[in-house]
Amino acid sequence: METPRLVVVKVGGSLLGWEGLPGALRSYLDGLNTERVLLVVGGGKAADFLRELDSLHGIGEKRAHELALRMLGVTAHLVAALIPGVEVVERIEELADVWERRLVPALAPRRLLEHDDRRTADPLPECWNVTTDSIAARAAVLIGARSLRLLKSVSVGGPLGRTEAARRGLVDGYFPTAAASLERVSMVNLRRSPPTVDDLERD
Repeated sequence: METPRLVVVKVGGSLLGWEGLPGALRSYLDGLNTERVLLVVGGGKAADFLRELDSLHGIGEKRAHELALRMLGVTAHLVAALIPGVEVVERIEELADVWERRLVPALAPRRLLEHDDRRTADPLPECWNVTTDSIAARAAVLIGARSLRLLKSVSVGGPLGRTEAARRGLVDGYFPTAAASLERVSMVNLRRSPPTVDDLERD
């Protein structure tokens, strides 16, 4: 029996305010067939609001990063409320049970980063230069996923290097480092029908 493929799908925060998200995301997930999927959901306007508060009050990057991780738990629960068959998880150990029940786990990443990632040799920096792009890449590395798909609202029209994607602001600045060991990274414009797919190649 073939081992199910592991794929991390990052749902961009720009998609959260789109009324077509529930149908488009459900259709995309159904099209992945037998692959085991882990969702990571972006912060969207909630993260933007936190950035504004940090700029106004000087919360500091480390504390703002901790607050942002809490917000990502909220957006994970939001997607679970919108998409039947999605269940929020906080620990890697929960994934097998969720997949066994044929559900799609959505990661609330605070525990993963504050516990599992902090024990690695190169934990993600706690700063605004690290967004859910890099968090999704780190999650993919930690669970041994074969690929990462970044669902966004834009297309680039063909393959692009990961460093160039960061330079253009398509992914965060730390992403090329976070995703360096991943075999395949794709950027998917979910707003297109059918979605367009552009590979982000290793540099």
